[in-house]
Amino acid sequence: MFKEKSIGGGIMDVVFKGNVLANIRAQLFFRGFFAKKNAKKYLRNTMLPAFKSIFGEPYDSNPDNYWFKSSGIIGTRLLCSRNTVSIFLSYR
Repeated sequence: MFKEKSIGGGIMDVVFKGNVLANIRAQLFFRGFFAKKNAKKYLRNTMLPAFKSIFGEPYDSNPDNYWFKSSGIIGTRLLCSRNTVSIFLSYR
């Protein structure tokens, strides 16, 4: 694993329609010379196994971009781009 000091912060957006949760977006930013490498390592070693245990195998995937299905959730996506790991959840 890499040192926690490589994580440079993150954001989380939560959107409601009326009193109903519509979607969630969370992003974790990595910094430093190995930021992209550390982001990919975090996605594959930490986030992907966690999502597989919750949602099962992804129905569509390519390197660093995974889509999952679950009842009540329209789209679940794990994405690694540049130095960022992103999670998107869209509810019905």
